[in-house]
Amino acid sequence: LNTLHNYGYFSAHTDYEVLTQRNPKKAKISYEVIPGVPYRLDSIAYQHFPAGLDTLVAQNAWKGYLQREKCFNVLDLTDERKRLETLFRENGYYYFSANNITYQADTLQREKYVQLRVRPKVAGNEKAFKPYYIGNMNFYLRRTSDEVVDQELAMRSYTFHYGGKKPMVRPMALS
Repeated sequence: LNTLHNYGYFSAHTDYEVLTQRNPKKAKISYEVIPGVPYRLDSIAYQHFPAGLDTLVAQNAWKGYLQREKCFNVLDLTDERKRLETLFRENGYYYFSANNITYQADTLQREKYVQLRVRPKVAGNEKAFKPYYIGNMNFYLRRTSDEVVDQELAMRSYTFHYGGKKPMVRPMALS
């Protein structure tokens, strides 16, 4: 019954009967499973995400696992949480975790349909909703481990430190 609920069969019914045999040490079990009609996703709303995350969600909504008219499925909910975690981390929200997302499902508004709301859990984990950026980068180029680095070349947010008359690698190749 729990497995059926995970796949959207909320009105499912299961039953079993133990069938005894002539040998008292043996028995058979007869299962009855009536799945009923599966619930489908009616609407999916991403609510209360901070501005930066809300923009990312809107721009990448087409990649989502949750789609209208699709059967409700707990595996899709898990996959969507993982997708959002990856999306946010790849865009600078390094402390964001799939556990920062919660779902609210309403099955009362429309029969056999689920209205789903995807929301962040903000309380207690403000660090997860703060974007991080790469600042200035320093490259130390050495031909050997004991080479003295005495030259410096600054370009945009990169600084190249090297020894000798010129760097052994073109700075634009590294940038």
